[in-house]
Amino acid sequence: MGHSGRVLDDMKTKKCPKCGRELPVGSFCKNKSRKDGLSGWCKNCRAQYQKNRKAKDPERVRAQGRKAEQKWWWAHPERARELVRAQHLRRQYGLSAEEYDTILAEQEGVCAICGEAETRSCRGKVSALAVDHDHATGEIRGPLCTRCNLMVGLLERDPLELIEKARQYLMKAGERLT
Repeated sequence: MGHSGRVLDDMKTKKCPKCGRELPVGSFCKNKSRKDGLSGWCKNCRAQYQKNRKAKDPERVRAQGRKAEQKWWWAHPERARELVRAQHLRRQYGLSAEEYDTILAEQEGVCAICGEAETRSCRGKVSALAVDHDHATGEIRGPLCTRCNLMVGLLERDPLELIEKARQYLMKAGERLT
């Protein structure tokens, strides 16, 4: 941060040029590009400015926000993927990314049913194992590969009965073929 950290350490207050009040430095946002390491206007003046600007031309403010967000996403693709993943896990299953990673580590990074790693990929990246959960209760059962997760999902109605019927069917078919 250069000398601005030193200036900030020595400062107790700063005058906001917008409202003219002398305020504690905590009333200003940090800004590394400024000599004193603080934004020019106090937080209240900045908030009022943003509120007025948004009220005056909300579509323009939204468009600028979207443009800045897209720029950040393109500049930080790995971090963006992590954020999307964490948001999905939290919204869909109530899990943090750390909780999912812990469950996955306990399974040694493989599917709970077939014991294999995920093979499905999207845009050149191998997909994460799916979070298998009971659709009625929302209870998480564990990470599964796409193939096993689809199988369990299709058997959701009464899985044990359907598995037994499928086993019998395959055994009969095998007997006919031999």
